[in-house]
Amino acid sequence: MNDKNNNEPAAEDKTVFLVAIIDRRKKEAVISAISDLGVHFINTVYGKGAFKCDIFQSAFGLVPEKNKVIIFTAATYNKASSVLEILNKKFNFDKPDTGIAFIIPLNRIVC
Repeated sequence: MNDKNNNEPAAEDKTVFLVAIIDRRKKEAVISAISDLGVHFINTVYGKGAFKCDIFQSAFGLVPEKNKVIIFTAATYNKASSVLEILNKKFNFDKPDTGIAFIIPLNRIVC
């Protein structure tokens, strides 16, 4: 269902950028789950947590895993929403110290 402009895709078909920061040990399982949802443009970058454990632990009561993987992908809004649901249900992202994921809308891309 398009808005006033027929050239504009419906909201659920718009492309978004999804970012997930996860523990390295979960990389293969998370990528597999994302691929199973039909999202195939997946890029990963290795990172390391920057928080000092003592400060982070005293503030939030958590001990963060230092070795992280940042997953980047572009998908439709519907597929990205499904990825977020899977991350919450299967990988417990709704619980502390399990990961974080978010969607950034892509309104305009210039090449």
